[in-house]
Amino acid sequence: MVVSNRSSTQPSEAAATRERPMSAAFDAVVIGGGPAGSAIARLLALWGHSGVVLTLAADAARGAAESLPPSTRKLLATIGVLESVDGAGFYRTTGNTVWWGMREGHVERFDASGEASGYQVYRPELDRILLAGAADAGAKVICDARVRRVQLEDDGCAQVEYQRDGQRSDAVTCRFALDASGRAGVVARRGFRRHEPGFLTQAFVGEWKRDAGWDLPDDSHTLVETCTAGWAWSVPLSATIRHVGVAVDGATTRVRRGPTLQGTYRAEIGKTRQLSGLMAGATLGRVWACDASLYSAHAYAGPQFLLIGDAASSIDPLSSFGVKKALASAWVGAVAVHTCLTHPDRQAVALDFFSNREQQVYAASLRRSCAYAREAYERHPHPFWAERAGTTVPPANGEIDEDTLFRAPDVQAAFRRLKESPAIELSLSGGIGVRQCALIHDREIVIDEAISLPEAPDGVRFIAGVDLLKLGEMACRHRQVPDLFEAYCRAYGAVPLPSLLGSLSVLLARTNLENTKTRTHEEDQAGFPSWLSWLAHVPIRRRSTACKAGRPAEHFSRAMICVLCELCVRSVFSVPRWQRSCLLVREAQRTEVPGMSWGGVDSPAQAGVSCRPGRRYGAVPSRGCMLDRRCI
Repeated sequence: MVVSNRSSTQPSEAAATRERPMSAAFDAVVIGGGPAGSAIARLLALWGHSGVVLTLAADAARGAAESLPPSTRKLLATIGVLESVDGAGFYRTTGNTVWWGMREGHVERFDASGEASGYQVYRPELDRILLAGAADAGAKVICDARVRRVQLEDDGCAQVEYQRDGQRSDAVTCRFALDASGRAGVVARRGFRRHEPGFLTQAFVGEWKRDAGWDLPDDSHTLVETCTAGWAWSVPLSATIRHVGVAVDGATTRVRRGPTLQGTYRAEIGKTRQLSGLMAGATLGRVWACDASLYSAHAYAGPQFLLIGDAASSIDPLSSFGVKKALASAWVGAVAVHTCLTHPDRQAVALDFFSNREQQVYAASLRRSCAYAREAYERHPHPFWAERAGTTVPPANGEIDEDTLFRAPDVQAAFRRLKESPAIELSLSGGIGVRQCALIHDREIVIDEAISLPEAPDGVRFIAGVDLLKLGEMACRHRQVPDLFEAYCRAYGAVPLPSLLGSLSVLLARTNLENTKTRTHEEDQAGFPSWLSWLAHVPIRRRSTACKAGRPAEHFSRAMICVLCELCVRSVFSVPRWQRSCLLVREAQRTEVPGMSWGGVDSPAQAGVSCRPGRRYGAVPSRGCMLDRRCI
């Protein structure tokens, strides 16, 4: 395959103002029919753009099980395929069980109530469903099409030459060639791909079957375990079948590989403690090997192309976010292409926005992988982990590390002042510093106002999903945090309380927003801010059978619940001073709240509430009580 580039790969003003060429037969040609390719093809078709998908049949012998976390559902819904995926009968999972540098396993549920579930999918089947979704939306799908050449023309078009089995080559012209060919990187490998030197990795995967099932507390869980020179995982496809893989150093694997692939695989699995024991007595079926090295790109987009999903970058499979990342990349890519096609004057802005976003996603994932490697190195001081742990990850363009920002001393101090204040009386002295930056609005990338922070001098609009500009404007109109929280959620959609508190603390610490309200002597004696009494009046909606049947939900007011304490404990903020006082709002009326479960306190009565026993919430921090989220 040859890529010929007759124009610059960087967005230019000339390209940005050029109308769509008349010679382009399609708005977009998508190379690859995996999750990223199918998703972007479907979205562009739904938004009125012509497109064709060139795809090769998936190799069933290498089809792997992959885990999709519950958060993927939102993306599937946005793309319009959630109902199809739900109806496919994929094995549902409630979380992971991890032995990461430790002998004792750690259970990580997606949701503390145990009710949120993700999918354990067989990738060829998921790919089939998503590709059908693209075709249903109006995208033309050409199967068994191998791309031979991509030529980027001077007139703003791209020409893609492909060949089907036993047929002559054909070519199609388009405004954008969208490389969604994954690791193959049809366009990406022609000068754009950048390999991560410390993460050269080889993976061996096998399919195991045990008719009697697996001896596990939760057989739906993905299992992850570190070993001396690598790590292993196991993803179930059903109650009896699991795919078990092991990731090892890619640079030395060829030298150490045994005479047979199956023999090498068994030897590597034998180096694990938990998974090797779990596989004892199970039947091993097919075995395959694949490259699992990490890579990114020197350029993610140009006037005639975009790199989508795994064609743009590959993240550590440890994250279980591979499919989710691909779908998110497809959505942002579709927005960028839609903007270029409908507003050519914004092409440079749209392509830069997409490129920056891809850089940020890769950098954040690589940073997490390095942190995991440092944890593993403490237990396994081996060069495999040392090289990964020592990798330095520079910040991506426009990237903000939210955890680091929320933990900054001035932001923590602002949060402490906020929680100790009886009320809020916020004012702006001189206004919030505002800049112009690119944002996604509906299906377009637009130039809009954003807030300038030291971490983002070019401007940032959202932190932890909260619109900083709208929050700053709204905060000055409310004197109680609960009123501000409820008003924001009504106006701009629900956000977690710790996200709003964290964002408000950032505004107080880093902008001209000030809280002039001071604390009274009585409140000092009480040990908690008076606005916490709001928690005694929060309406609690019980999601009972009646609710699910469509009848009105029951509401329980004046229930003393520790939602704020629980949320803050689970966020980056710690609230030891609320350890008892938040639980003992004595003014709260004793109210029966069916379905609630408490943890971290001796009894419901200690928390000021009498309640019927509910299902166990699960392991909780010693600070604060927990509310079963089924009641919210």
